[in-house]
Amino acid sequence: MKHLIAGLGLFVLSSSVIAKNSATKTSLTPREIFRKTASQWSGEIFVLPKKGNYMLEGKDFEPKRWHPSSIKGEPLAPHPLNMHGVAWDYDLRIPIVFYDPSGRWIRPGQYHELAVQQDIVPTLASILDIPPPAQRGGRVLRSALLNKVGKSSSLRPPKVIVVFIQDQMGRQFLEAHPGRAKFYEMLMAQGAHFTNGSVAHVDVETSVGHAGVSTGTWPSEHGVAGNNFFHKGIWRQLYAFTMQTGPESNARATNPGFFFTPTLSDVWSFTRKNKPVILSVAPAPRASIAMAGHGALFNGGSKSYVTWLDEFGSDGLWTTETSHYQMPRAFVGQGLMPWLKEIVDKDGKWRGHQLLHIGRKEDGLQFENRMAGTSPALVRQQSHMTLKAVEELKVGQDDETDLIWINMKATDNCGHAFGFESDECGDVLQAADEEAKKLVALIEKQSAGEFLVVLTADHGAAPLPELSGAYRLDRTKLRSDLNREFDRRDNGMDVVQVITHSQVFVNEQELLASGFSMKDLVKYLRAYKAKMEFPYNARADYWLKKGKTQEAAFFEDVVLKSELK
Repeated sequence: MKHLIAGLGLFVLSSSVIAKNSATKTSLTPREIFRKTASQWSGEIFVLPKKGNYMLEGKDFEPKRWHPSSIKGEPLAPHPLNMHGVAWDYDLRIPIVFYDPSGRWIRPGQYHELAVQQDIVPTLASILDIPPPAQRGGRVLRSALLNKVGKSSSLRPPKVIVVFIQDQMGRQFLEAHPGRAKFYEMLMAQGAHFTNGSVAHVDVETSVGHAGVSTGTWPSEHGVAGNNFFHKGIWRQLYAFTMQTGPESNARATNPGFFFTPTLSDVWSFTRKNKPVILSVAPAPRASIAMAGHGALFNGGSKSYVTWLDEFGSDGLWTTETSHYQMPRAFVGQGLMPWLKEIVDKDGKWRGHQLLHIGRKEDGLQFENRMAGTSPALVRQQSHMTLKAVEELKVGQDDETDLIWINMKATDNCGHAFGFESDECGDVLQAADEEAKKLVALIEKQSAGEFLVVLTADHGAAPLPELSGAYRLDRTKLRSDLNREFDRRDNGMDVVQVITHSQVFVNEQELLASGFSMKDLVKYLRAYKAKMEFPYNARADYWLKKGKTQEAAFFEDVVLKSELK
């Protein structure tokens, strides 16, 4: 098989307006990103794997969990999961676009100044004439703003603002599938397109990215440190926006109380006496809640419309948490099966992947939960219900600005399973693009053209190591190796408690009591090596023949939080 990999060049679209840059900075260094992230919530050590490298849990190297892919029509044998989470360009580079077809609020053009996720909400808050929700947040992207909204102006804000946070759709995803996202390309060509859009925090994950977009601030303020964050008070990792309430993996309770900054929706709804429609739709609660905010938990707030896929259900049904949120009627009882049937062949397969099984239920069909979510079926189901909900809630049909937040998780599910370069992900991207176009057309109709669209992503992803020749590392083994080397006391307390994609959480007192310093840990990590071998790269033999070394240093940079001044 040829060495296939998507190019990393800048995704450029033409525009009739080229904006003059007021700023020359176009990117952030990893150390700058670490500095923005460092706080009481972060690890004691920040790490940057060498370009292309990333860590997985030990269980992810079990071949029975792997999937084959198709890359530009060529088969790629089963391989481990693909991942994101670190401060390299492929994880950081994202689209940031404001599209205003009426020409009232946004000046179209290509803007080459640095823009980050945290700049989106201050810019929208300026359009809504309210203060941004965060104390220490991003900046208003003034170069793209046209007219002033407020008491001194006759201009009113849009009737609808819809924000698409397309999951894992970094620029490299778009570059891998030219022509498969025509609607998104149109938004970039005709809107205010910030060509140097970037993530500005680690870990570069779904929950953190969505929280950054919706609040306009960094993990040090909003407190969302990762999809699975380490709670230093109870020495446990918790799921973002949920908390384990028992020993079973599905014993979880929704908990937006760990979200320490209001979102734009929280503040806007409060200032407008809860009259606007707030609708947040995402298959994962860590995205849906992060976008919408606190709902009725917010002081003076009411139950916003927030819904997500019930990951423990067997029928692909959607749900919500009724103490803080409500769910549109359109989402009730709409299982995934009809959309799966549309894309599978007579054997229940989509692109060779088994999505439906025969003979497991009275109707003769049972779908594969995990695999179904990687396919266009999830996109189509989500879109169908969202369109119905927008009609049901009469979005855009009064003088209040309604806020609609959309995350299509299937692009991320697909990217993890098959790699963003895969033909499978091209199909999912095209489906997401087509459904986004339908939603915008409906909103345009219901708002009489008074609407604003934001397009961005929560993160990108690394190229598949099978295509790039990079090294995966067993994070479970690394943690064991560190504790074996530095934990010399037999008291049941680990020196290294948790390792995430970019951070190491250390019990410094236990480390010192064992006779070591934090600098000793840093030195060890800088020298730590990964192996080019099966199962860490499913094409290890190919890469060894190409000249890759059997063992190589895994990390590019390792730095103490205390040194990030």
